[in-house]
Amino acid sequence: MLSQEGKEYKAFLQALEKNPIDEALHKVFADWLDEHDEPEEADRQRKWTLERYEAEQRIVKFAARY
Repeated sequence: MLSQEGKEYKAFLQALEKNPIDEALHKVFADWLDEHDEPEEADRQRKWTLERYEAEQRIVKFAARY
């Protein structure tokens, strides 16, 4: 049987699987990971959102040229 923490972790993973590009979800998950002593994974989640944001901004700037 999963602990409450395990259930929450599993719920985050399932939500991310259903909607992997939800930046808000990645940020909330990162905060949750920090609260549960997983700073490296939290940083990875934040980096994903930052990388995605930066990539989208490059696309917007490129598109604005045309």
